[in-house]
Amino acid sequence: MNGEVVWQPQGLGGTGKISAHLRNLYWLSEVQSQPSNPSAINPPDTAATASPAPRELPALEITVEDFQFRGKQIGHFELIGYPDGEDWRLRRLRITNPDGSLTGDGVWHGGPTSKQTDINLLLEISNAGKILARSGYPDTVKNGSGKLAAKLSWDGQPDAFSYATLNGTLKLDTGKGQFLKMDPGMGKLLSILSLQALPKRITLDFT
Repeated sequence: MNGEVVWQPQGLGGTGKISAHLRNLYWLSEVQSQPSNPSAINPPDTAATASPAPRELPALEITVEDFQFRGKQIGHFELIGYPDGEDWRLRRLRITNPDGSLTGDGVWHGGPTSKQTDINLLLEISNAGKILARSGYPDTVKNGSGKLAAKLSWDGQPDAFSYATLNGTLKLDTGKGQFLKMDPGMGKLLSILSLQALPKRITLDFT
């Protein structure tokens, strides 16, 4: 980590504010992302009860010029959010690199009876192959462009994604691209397909 971090005790909502402007942030190296102790991956259930309520979290304003996660090159990262009554509101999430961009906003609701996460995401892809390579899947797709818009919600906090309670919609617009040869099995099927053969617009509704 290289940059400046400032703590302001009296931020929005009275919980303080963290402002970070970093030139680079390498979060979880390859070694760190594979702990030898399985309990480090699945901590005891008591940890969940210790999680703070949304209203107790500080406001955040974070900018990272060069962000890497688990050894993968992500790109430029921006996040702005703040407590809002019982909730914590994500005003802006933005990740950009030469191959595409991800933008989003959302709310972590913190009502007295139930907590829910709502999030809106827009992924704009100029080169799907390179984005997959950045994510650890090289030589999977050649070129490929498109947009993926998602409006999702699930019970619980943002980092506790739940398929069982997932609601929302996904809309995919695809452009030119081609699957490359991959491992045996499903890869054999995908290797003879191209993105042009898929419907140009796909909409999924989880509600």
